[in-house]
Amino acid sequence: MCPPAKVVFSRRQDAIAGVKRFNNVQLDGKPMKIEIVGTNIVTPAPFPNGAFGFEDTNGVPRRYVPGYSP
Repeated sequence: MCPPAKVVFSRRQDAIAGVKRFNNVQLDGKPMKIEIVGTNIVTPAPFPNGAFGFEDTNGVPRRYVPGYSP
């Protein structure tokens, strides 16, 4: 019996295509068993400058002054 192998795909549709193409294909005289395990872990995109209100659009820090409105 062959040891299991792990293949990681960035896109789910590529993983699905891999299962469709290689599941039950003969390797060393035995059919491969291909399955999708787990889900994609999506990393959040970084916030643009100023997204938290502590920087202007150029990334320059700004101060909060209570009662001041430009």
